[in-house]
Amino acid sequence: MSKSQYMSQYVSARRSQRASERIFAGFFYAATITYFLEIESGRKYYKEKMQRSRATELLDFYRQQLLDDVVPFWATHSPDTKFGGYFTCLDRHGSVIRGDKYVWLQGRGVWTFSALYHRIESRAEWLDLARLGVQFLQKYGRDGKGHWHFHLTRDGQVVTGPGSIYSDFFAVYGLSEYSRAVGDEKTLELARETYWSILRRVRDPQFQAFYPFPGSRDFSRHTLWMILLEVTQELNEISPDPRLQDVVEECLKAILDHHVRRTDGAILENLSLDFQALDTPQGRLINPGHGFESAWFVMHQGRRRGQSEVIRRAAQMAEWSYLRGLDQKYGGIFAFVDLSGQPPYSLEWFQKEGISWSDKVWWVHAEALYVLLLAYHLTADKRFLDWYEQVHEWIFAHFSDPEFGEWFPYLYRDGRPKSQQKGNPWKGPFHVPRALLLCYKLLSEMTSDTPPVIV
Repeated sequence: MSKSQYMSQYVSARRSQRASERIFAGFFYAATITYFLEIESGRKYYKEKMQRSRATELLDFYRQQLLDDVVPFWATHSPDTKFGGYFTCLDRHGSVIRGDKYVWLQGRGVWTFSALYHRIESRAEWLDLARLGVQFLQKYGRDGKGHWHFHLTRDGQVVTGPGSIYSDFFAVYGLSEYSRAVGDEKTLELARETYWSILRRVRDPQFQAFYPFPGSRDFSRHTLWMILLEVTQELNEISPDPRLQDVVEECLKAILDHHVRRTDGAILENLSLDFQALDTPQGRLINPGHGFESAWFVMHQGRRRGQSEVIRRAAQMAEWSYLRGLDQKYGGIFAFVDLSGQPPYSLEWFQKEGISWSDKVWWVHAEALYVLLLAYHLTADKRFLDWYEQVHEWIFAHFSDPEFGEWFPYLYRDGRPKSQQKGNPWKGPFHVPRALLLCYKLLSEMTSDTPPVIV
């Protein structure tokens, strides 16, 4: 064989060998990639199974807390079967301390029992309890101009008349939820009538009925915008009206474009009427609870619209409220903080209750519980899950009363109960049962096969 023939055969053989090597390498690469993809898929499946397992555990826990602990406390001790409405000034065991009725808590109670009937189970006892509040409100709740009183005696006599627009707001909130539960057009009409009365009054430059917040009209109030947003969007769900959507837009703009201060990473409670920051104690005031509550109101609107940007910005509100309010030493969330880090301005009703800015307040934590879980569900940002778990653990280690039910209202900074009362003029059957109900409904969604909107 000549040298040229040998070389030709050698080259041909090497080409064949290299082709075989490339094919083998291709198979090896593909097998390796498949192997690692299967590992990653397994990790993802395991993670999802763990998450679903935890969500199922929490679902059962919140149902138990709602239906076997909190709701029975109020259903047993709160109803006034003689005069109607609900007692809210209750001691640790549920005994009535004072029989006076506070209209904003009457409306909140109507919301809670109506929502239980409509959203959880159609139990006749819950409908009866909702009707008990509706009938009391219809009989005693308003003055001759249709404005809602603030404080009544047990039998409906006026102690304090229409000094708080928040009585009107929660009358709408409760009456509209009741009308949704039972299809009562008469009650819905009363809710609509009250709603438009609210708008007329709060747009009046002379209006000052903002109790328990300072009465001056010199502020743009986050509290006003956030409750207006929630009441408007809920009423619009029940009784759609293009004018209501216009109000929703106005509220979103005031909250997201003004009270949410991106440069500061904070939600300020009070701004000037032209939405400028105020370097005063009231202007620097941050209320983490209102930040949490406002954030989930905005998130709900974002979900209704399918607008991921609105949801993302609302999640940021929840994040800032948590980080601003977190007590790094003892855990839990402060009642108030000041943007500058100074001791904050104290609201009048906190002063009356003897509450310090560093105390831990029940409703702040109830609102944090729901919004952090919702933010995690909608963004898949694990920080929210971690924060939610921390709040959940702190609540049920400190606020919850396993012996007599419900939650203590106020704790010292280190988590010791500051008050043994379960209800007062500010605390009734609302924030705790609403948060548990909303968490339960959300966990039902999380354990289903319906994918969330991820932003």
